[in-house]
Amino acid sequence: MTETPSWIELMGRHAASGTHGLTATVTTRGDGEPTHWQVWRSRSDQWRVEQGGEPVYLFDGTSAVMRRDGRMHRSQSDFHMPLLGSPGPMAFVGGQSLLERMSQKIVPSPPRLVSEGGRRAYAVDLARDGGSEVAEVVLDDETGVLLRFTADAVDRLVVTDLQLRGDLPEDLFIWGGPAEETPRPDRNEARRRAREVPWIAVLVQMVHGPNPPVRGKLRSSEERGAAESFGRNVAIGSVGDLSVWRDGARVRLERPDGTPVLISDGIQSWRFRGGNVPVHEPLDRLLFQGSGTELLVRRPAAEWVGDDFTQLIGTVEMTRRHGRSVYEFDLAPPVHKPHPLHMVVDAETGLVLLQGVPSVGAVDEWTEFEVVDSLDDELFSWSGPSESAEELLRRQQEEDESARREHLTWFRDHVTAEPLTVETTITLEVTQIHELDEQTGEFSASLGDHRHSGSLSRRLHSENVWAPYPDARIWSSHGFDWVLTLRGVELSDSAFADLRRRIDPSTS
Repeated sequence: MTETPSWIELMGRHAASGTHGLTATVTTRGDGEPTHWQVWRSRSDQWRVEQGGEPVYLFDGTSAVMRRDGRMHRSQSDFHMPLLGSPGPMAFVGGQSLLERMSQKIVPSPPRLVSEGGRRAYAVDLARDGGSEVAEVVLDDETGVLLRFTADAVDRLVVTDLQLRGDLPEDLFIWGGPAEETPRPDRNEARRRAREVPWIAVLVQMVHGPNPPVRGKLRSSEERGAAESFGRNVAIGSVGDLSVWRDGARVRLERPDGTPVLISDGIQSWRFRGGNVPVHEPLDRLLFQGSGTELLVRRPAAEWVGDDFTQLIGTVEMTRRHGRSVYEFDLAPPVHKPHPLHMVVDAETGLVLLQGVPSVGAVDEWTEFEVVDSLDDELFSWSGPSESAEELLRRQQEEDESARREHLTWFRDHVTAEPLTVETTITLEVTQIHELDEQTGEFSASLGDHRHSGSLSRRLHSENVWAPYPDARIWSSHGFDWVLTLRGVELSDSAFADLRRRIDPSTS
């Protein structure tokens, strides 16, 4: 069973709804009869509104054109909200949404799952701090848009025929006919603020955005790979523009000459290493690193906690890249890193198209990027010979052991087969006395120098066996039992006898 989201989560989805391109039929009602609108909205907040098949409002991102008194009027300001009524036909999504402008003192009820026009949605009752009811809102589960707003028992805004769209054609939002220029006060700054993309919307899209099939090319400007890597990693190395096909967990990577680097069918992966047969292993071991491949992996929500490139600097700017609507912004560095991280994120998919520090030449990017309807299944399969990662490891170990034996044989045949046993001199200092009984003379001490270590202990003589270590040297004299251990060195009998005389002259 799917867990019902909280009001905060629903508002996060609603803020992220401003990233969608869509079409819909919107019915609004103020004090009079309901009005029906046909609405087109691009991901970069361009609008087209029609009534009865006739365009009544177009906004191309710079200027607005609106029908009044049977004629089209152009203005450089956002005059559509008051002139199209309240609520207007754009009030269900993006920066114009009713919910974006509602008082922060509104108290929501727990969301409840409903069906709205055949769509899975969540309804929430909104009340003022004092407890009086204000409205009921219904938010779409898939897109986060406002499907219905009801106040005073009247449906003030209803959205039907909702469809998500890709990049809508630019000319859809451009008026090519005659239009009278309407002088307006300069409100560029106010319009810019109204059109700023909410950071929460970008964040939700980056973490939870859709995963349509994509293809393109990746490049890292640094030889060693990514400037900042947030993905899971397997070294691929710098290979220039790496050709990429990706469909969910299915991935294909190729070098510039067309030879494969990696293929994954979503269950298994095959890694290609020069002229050797590829190595196959389960997908859960597949990691990315090098040539910008970390851009294939979404940064999970858990990594947006803390201060490691998680805090927005300034605002999010809506721009274009590879012919697509994108978000462009900077993230603040943690205290131990010197530069902000510049990022460009595709608005439709939430995939990172560029990240790095351009000022120092450290950038990973898609040099080509295209969302496609589908990709051939054969791209993500391999039917040729391959070996498992376990087989590769076992073969490498066997080859290493065989080479070791061959080299040892060569040394014995061409250099010497005699044991290389030599005597050496070491100096052992008493470094610490751990136990001492001055009355009986019993003690326990540590021995050592910068290369060797050991211990020396003495007790009153006893018939009980005293051999705390397997390699200990033991002797008794003049009422005492002795035990000596050394690690990292083997004493010959003559060396031990000499050391024993130095420790216990009575044995001379």
